Amino acid sequence: RIESGELELTSLGVRDEPSPLALLAWKKRALTFEPVSPKRMRMLILASTRARLLSEERTFACTKCKDWVEVKPIHKLEDKPTCPKCDSESIGLIEKEPRSVRRILRRVKKSSKSGKKSKTWRELKETSKLLSKYGKTAAIALAGRGLTPKSAEGILSEEDELSDKFLDLVMKEEKKSLFSRYKIS
Repeated sequence: RIESGELELTSLGVRDEPSPLALLAWKKRALTFEPVSPKRMRMLILASTRARLLSEERTFACTKCKDWVEVKPIHKLEDKPTCPKCDSESIGLIEKEPRSVRRILRRVKKSSKSGKKSKTWRELKETSKLLSKYGKTAAIALAGRGLTPKSAEGILSEEDELSDKFLDLVMKEEKKSLFSRYKIS
C-alpha cells in the first residue's frame, strides 16, 4: 500500500521524547518488567505456598472405627479433626481414591493380613499419629509435594504452627524431595 501511494511514511526527525504511540509501547513494556523487592517476592512466595497447601484435597479416614472416609480440601479440616462416627482423633490422610481406601479399611476390619500389611493402611496409621498430635498443621505439612510422614514429622517437630517458618520448612523439604526424585545434586 506504501508503493501504490495509498499510505505515506513521514519521519518526525530526532525528538527529545517518544511519540505518543511509542510512549504507550514503552510503558507497557516497563510494566511487564517491574522490579519486585526481595521482601515482597518472599511474601508472594509464602502466600502462594500457603494457598496451594490449604487448597489441596486429601482422603481422610478413621483408623479406629474404619467406617468413615471422606475427601475434603485441607482448609475445610477442623483444627483437631475427629471422626464424625466414633469421635476418635485417629484420623489418617492419604492421597488415594476413597473407593480404594474403603476397600482396605474393610479388609483391615475383617482382620485380613493383606489389609494390615498394605502400604495404604500403614500410611493411614502413620499419618493418623501425626494428625492426632499436631492437628490440621500436620495435614498441611503432609500436603506438601513429595513429603513423607517422616519428613512432615521433622518439620512439625521444629515448627508446629502455620507460620512463615513452617512454610519455609515445607518448601525446603519439597525442594529436597524434588531433587532426590530426579537425582539432582
